[in-house]
Amino acid sequence: MPIASVAACVLLKFVAYNDRPAERVRDLIDIVHCFELYGDEPDARRYEIGEQEVDGTPVSYDEAGAHLLGQEVAALARRDSLTVVRAVLASVDDEYARPIQQILAEERRLFDDGTRRRALRRLFRVFSASLGDAA
Repeated sequence: MPIASVAACVLLKFVAYNDRPAERVRDLIDIVHCFELYGDEPDARRYEIGEQEVDGTPVSYDEAGAHLLGQEVAALARRDSLTVVRAVLASVDDEYARPIQQILAEERRLFDDGTRRRALRRLFRVFSASLGDAA
């Protein structure tokens, strides 16, 4: 039976969140979960990304899933879908952006020391950068 790829699911979750950001926080949680785990299967595709940098900082092993997913979403998505994804990503303009706040609240991390907040922002930056200039 055919099933949607993880990249297709992430793309759909971005679209769903964009449509109703106050009601679709769970989609953000799922996106982050995919960023954190993607490419960590037995063949460890995370090692294949090479020496990529985002904002002058090397992409770490823990961030590599977001990088791989960004590449796959860019290859899969149509222009109008990528416009929606980029709109959501633009709303994560700093570590105190609404989507980050929503994720932390859902994760029950209201008293985060900033570590998780920065890690979340970085995952979204790595994903965004890996979309490249895809149309």
